[in-house]
Amino acid sequence: MFKFYIKVFGCPMRGVEAERVKRYFKANGGKPATKKKADVIVIFGCSIVETTNAITMDYIKATDNERQRIIISGCSPVMSQQEIRSFFKGELLVSSELDKIDSLFPDFTTPFEDIPLPAKSHKNLEYNKFYLSQFRQYQKPGLLNLNVSPQLIITSHGCPNACTYCTVRMAMGKLKSYSKERIEDTYKTALDKNQQVFVFNGDDTGAYGLDIKSGFDELLLHLDSITPKEKYVRWAIDNLHPRWLLKYQDSFNDLVEKHRIVDMVIPFQAASDPLLKRMRRNYNIKEVIGALKQLKTLNPELKLTTHFMFGFPGETDEDVRAIKNIIDQNVFSHFVLLRYFESPMAESSKMTPKIPVKKIQKDMKEIERYILDKGLICQMTDYTGD
Repeated sequence: MFKFYIKVFGCPMRGVEAERVKRYFKANGGKPATKKKADVIVIFGCSIVETTNAITMDYIKATDNERQRIIISGCSPVMSQQEIRSFFKGELLVSSELDKIDSLFPDFTTPFEDIPLPAKSHKNLEYNKFYLSQFRQYQKPGLLNLNVSPQLIITSHGCPNACTYCTVRMAMGKLKSYSKERIEDTYKTALDKNQQVFVFNGDDTGAYGLDIKSGFDELLLHLDSITPKEKYVRWAIDNLHPRWLLKYQDSFNDLVEKHRIVDMVIPFQAASDPLLKRMRRNYNIKEVIGALKQLKTLNPELKLTTHFMFGFPGETDEDVRAIKNIIDQNVFSHFVLLRYFESPMAESSKMTPKIPVKKIQKDMKEIERYILDKGLICQMTDYTGD
């Protein structure tokens, strides 16, 4: 019997992968242990932004490379490979190739493919703290009058988009959707355990199915059709690129009107079409706002959250003022304000002019005050997301 320890930095998708690796190890005779006592340590690193990359690197350096077997996964093996290799000679296994983990453990009898996606409430998973806070309203009576924790349904990994500021696609590779059957099994298992709140997510949630001749709308409508009518089941859709809202608008309308979908996170990132074009986000602000207003008409209690990025190269005062116009549309109740992080791997790193840090901070504070003065929710962070 070997002892293992798993550490996660970063996003909820990596948390689900870490849970599968934990179950993979246990299915093959492994036993969870502390970092100090473990024979095998798997670190899911995050190098999306400077702060999490620094934390990941410090953590790797603090491991015992001589005595323990260390495996680095997550996005760091691609995005920070040169930095990692300057001090670490162990094994790298990027998350996009996690299914190759069997090659690292040739004596294992249970293959990784046989390990199902987690079907527990994330309240009961070890790798949940970075995610549950986003949907903390489900932890207490409130919006849904439920005292439950959400079940995370990961639809896919990888991203087909090419946003100029984003490096996720470089690390996670091409879109790879889980089969509808595998997702259905996870969903049914959770329903059988009386789970009532589900959060759908992915590196690009709405892109689900493009690689398997299906679509996100088809998946959602199928899961809705197998949901027992007597159960009070509600869904949240996280990380939904606005292009998918427009593509699948009819299906979203149906699911919002019947109160199946009650919460959506739709990152705008910018509030003006010229800046969106520089970001290569590929949608029109007016069209998206129109679609969101229709959703709010169908269910006025629908909770909508968006993200705005500050400091993207070439951003103007007019681009920042345009954010107030979006706020004034009264469709969003929750705003996440993000400071642009410039990765040298991103296309935007070559764009000019650069925005001074003091100017970014000033603009963020101004918009934060504007949001709070309207009695809305505002969260400040460095993470750019998708």
